[in-house]
Amino acid sequence: MKFIWTNTFEATDETKKLCLDMEYLLRKKISRFLISNWDELMDDFDKLVFDIDMVTKEITISDDSPIGLKNIILQDFYREFNPNGPGPKPIGKLL
Repeated sequence: MKFIWTNTFEATDETKKLCLDMEYLLRKKISRFLISNWDELMDDFDKLVFDIDMVTKEITISDDSPIGLKNIILQDFYREFNPNGPGPKPIGKLL
């Protein structure tokens, strides 16, 4: 899986470390979620792309993800990562 960081802050050593730490935690959490729900799709997980907005602290499934794979996980991903939100976008909150 790939993460695209948007609206990032100035690239200081501190913000780089923050992004790396967040990506590590997100990879673990998203991987566990995907494996527990779609272990038959494991070979496709590397095709998933997530957009991370550092200003709004939201994570969404990127339009760069294959549409078929995106459609399979979209609703469950939304429920898992943003259960109290108003709709399918934003898909999840970082913190």
